Amino acid sequence: MNKTATPFAGLYSRSAGCHPAGSVIGSAGHNAAMRVMKDLGVRVGS
Repeated sequence: MNKTATPFAGLYSRSAGCHPAGSVIGSAGHNAAMRVMKDLGVRVGS
Protein backbone atom coordinates (compact mmCIF):
# COMPACT_ATOMS: atom_id res chain seq x y z
CA MET A 1 0.00 0.00 0.00
CA ASN A 2 1.25 3.47 -0.88
CA LYS A 3 1.70 5.60 2.23
CA THR A 4 -0.64 8.18 0.72
CA ALA A 5 -3.49 5.74 0.11
CA THR A 6 -5.53 4.20 2.88
CA PRO A 7 -7.44 0.91 2.97
CA PHE A 8 -10.58 2.95 2.20
CA ALA A 9 -11.30 3.67 -1.47
CA GLY A 10 -10.99 7.37 -2.27
CA LEU A 11 -9.43 8.32 1.07
CA TYR A 12 -5.87 9.64 1.02
CA SER A 13 -3.76 10.87 3.91
CA ARG A 14 -1.17 13.64 3.58
CA SER A 15 -0.25 16.75 5.52
CA ALA A 16 2.63 19.17 6.05
CA GLY A 17 4.01 16.84 8.72
CA CYS A 18 4.20 13.79 6.44
CA HIS A 19 7.18 12.33 4.61
CA PRO A 20 9.14 13.40 2.53
CA ALA A 21 9.43 16.53 4.64
CA GLY A 22 7.26 18.76 6.68
CA SER A 23 7.01 22.50 6.43
CA VAL A 24 5.80 24.42 3.39
CA ILE A 25 7.72 22.81 0.51
CA GLY A 26 4.64 20.98 -0.79
CA SER A 27 6.22 17.57 -1.41
CA ALA A 28 3.61 15.64 0.57
CA GLY A 29 0.78 17.33 -1.32
CA HIS A 30 2.51 16.74 -4.64
CA ASN A 31 2.95 13.05 -3.85
CA ALA A 32 -0.69 12.76 -2.81
CA ALA A 33 -1.87 14.50 -5.99
CA MET A 34 0.26 12.17 -8.12
CA ARG A 35 -1.27 9.13 -6.38
CA VAL A 36 -4.82 10.41 -6.81
CA MET A 37 -4.20 11.08 -10.52
CA LYS A 38 -2.71 7.61 -10.93
CA ASP A 39 -5.74 6.04 -9.25
CA LEU A 40 -8.05 8.04 -11.54
CA GLY A 41 -6.10 7.01 -14.64
CA VAL A 42 -4.92 10.54 -15.45
CA ARG A 43 -1.73 10.58 -17.51
CA VAL A 44 0.92 12.96 -16.23
CA GLY A 45 3.75 14.41 -18.30
CA SER A 46 4.37 14.49 -22.00
